[in-house]
Amino acid sequence: MEKLESYFNSNQKPSLLLIVDPSIQKLDRTAEQICSLYKVKEINLGKELSQFLIPHPKSEYTSLIIDWVRDKIEQAEIEPILFRQTDLLFEPSLNIDPLVLFQQNSRNHTVLVLWAGDYQNNKLCYASREHSHYRVWGNPGVKIMNL
Repeated sequence: MEKLESYFNSNQKPSLLLIVDPSIQKLDRTAEQICSLYKVKEINLGKELSQFLIPHPKSEYTSLIIDWVRDKIEQAEIEPILFRQTDLLFEPSLNIDPLVLFQQNSRNHTVLVLWAGDYQNNKLCYASREHSHYRVWGNPGVKIMNL
């Protein structure tokens, strides 16, 4: 929690911060702590986006998701914006690069993303090797905070 306090007390926040840990439970607890201590706009991406997609054909999901994330960030009245439960973005059939999606949409806004993975030796991973959503980025080029 000390790292998060330092982040929220800083006058110069990066436009995008990935908060990384392999434990989804730990990330969820962290989201609860952030929301209880700081003024943030929380978006449970998995819950909200899946409900939004229900009436739409699967063939439109990729473009709808990209637009939905952009709109959520653009319409937020409070910053930073905290995204949690982002697993849906990593579905291989969607052909979305979640890191690029957040980078592109955080240029003018402060965005925090709870990232279920690992960051070591300048290598960012999402999920574990055996998971179908597993991805790796070398030199991700964003601010990353390991819990």
